[in-house]
Amino acid sequence: MSAVAAPPGVRRVEHIMGMPIVVDVRDESVDEAVLDRMFDWFRRVDATFSTYKDDSEISRLGRGE
Repeated sequence: MSAVAAPPGVRRVEHIMGMPIVVDVRDESVDEAVLDRMFDWFRRVDATFSTYKDDSEISRLGRGE
């Protein structure tokens, strides 16, 4: 059996919104800060719209706060 080389680029997985979010970028020169900002955006969406978090904006609206 021969080993298969990993393709160039970056693969990052973070668990947000109760599921793994996978970003696979096929560019060796990708700036990690761009990925940080993208995952920050996913966390903001989760903080705003999660019906599973008592402190999310949508949960507070649902309670009439």
